[in-house]
Amino acid sequence: GGGGAGQGGGGARRWWGREVVGHGIRLHSAVHNPTRDALASVLAAALGDSRVISESQGPRGHEAMRLWMRRHGSGLPKQPDIVVLDLDGRGSWTLIDIKTTDVAGPSALATLHTSTTRLSAHTAVAARSLREYFGTPPTPPPGCRFRCVAFVVSTFGSIGSEGQTLLDLVARQTGESLPPSLAAEIS
Repeated sequence: GGGGAGQGGGGARRWWGREVVGHGIRLHSAVHNPTRDALASVLAAALGDSRVISESQGPRGHEAMRLWMRRHGSGLPKQPDIVVLDLDGRGSWTLIDIKTTDVAGPSALATLHTSTTRLSAHTAVAARSLREYFGTPPTPPPGCRFRCVAFVVSTFGSIGSEGQTLLDLVARQTGESLPPSLAAEIS
């Protein structure tokens, strides 16, 4: 079926490509995929293609993610959006989960007080994301060198604390300079 107004599974309702759920409006591909693709491009330019796995890299990326999930991520409950090798030291994996949130949605305003508390929606979405991967408390399985980063972006473009910390870490590792391959993007 077409999924018209008021239809959808699991208690969710769909209108115009948006899913209305208990924590506000989540925009799927309209914000998520461009964020994933841009972040993957920045990470690959800064750290090198061989260290970044993302489906945004086309067929090669799809295959690389499938192989990574089979070899390293088989115990995870879901596939990350981006995986970065060696960001936290040799043999480590940084799993990046892109999340979008509407901080001006009625439920975010009412329950998270987003009109008065900066990044409260971002923090709540990030905590939920970590529990989705690692349970409660959100800790990776013993012996795994995984770190999950919830890269939360609001529909207005603000980036949550974990995403900002990730970008700061990448900047420090690359000498805080713009990778030459991105120079054309900012001119």
